Amino acid sequence: MKRRIILAALAGGLVAIAAADPSALDTQTFALTAIDVVPTKAELDTALMASGSGSQTPVQRLEDLAANGSDAGVRLRAINALPQYCPMITGCGGSGDPIHDTLTTLIGDYQSQLTGANVVVLRAAIESLGALQKPEDKDTLATLLNHPSRDIRAASARALGELRNCLAVTALRVRYQNESTDQVKLAISETLRILSPPVCP
Repeated sequence: MKRRIILAALAGGLVAIAAADPSALDTQTFALTAIDVVPTKAELDTALMASGSGSQTPVQRLEDLAANGSDAGVRLRAINALPQYCPMITGCGGSGDPIHDTLTTLIGDYQSQLTGANVVVLRAAIESLGALQKPEDKDTLATLLNHPSRDIRAASARALGELRNCLAVTALRVRYQNESTDQVKLAISETLRILSPPVCP
């Protein structure tokens, strides 16, 4: 019940903004701030191409919004949408790939953040980096197992599970032994289960 009231209030607020200023919710912003649905790649392509982003492709626009967006909600959705733009078969590459580099740069820039929206940006970048499933990102994510934020430690543990890199097992076990938060221990346990045989010997 409470969730319905909150969603109704948010929806009402967006309608009021749009009524007051039709340009306040452009196609791009609308696509990247949907409350109950995650836009598909096709929907994002349409919205981003309609946003008047000049010569930028949809993925370039998303990368720009992820790195420099002024609206926190739009920025987070852009970060979360980036993995959708990796090739289905080969995925995004490592260093030098624009999507991969955008995410690792965000992690590098925000890994020292401890509170507020910046931690949420860091977590989104971690989750999206994990979704790329590049085993070579193990060191980047394993370092964050020791972050002061329990949410970041848990997100890093889950992202390591997506990499399927058996070299992460030792770092996960060490963190588990020194971890006092059940949320993080649960995330580490789940990742260690994923990295158990037959995935890792």
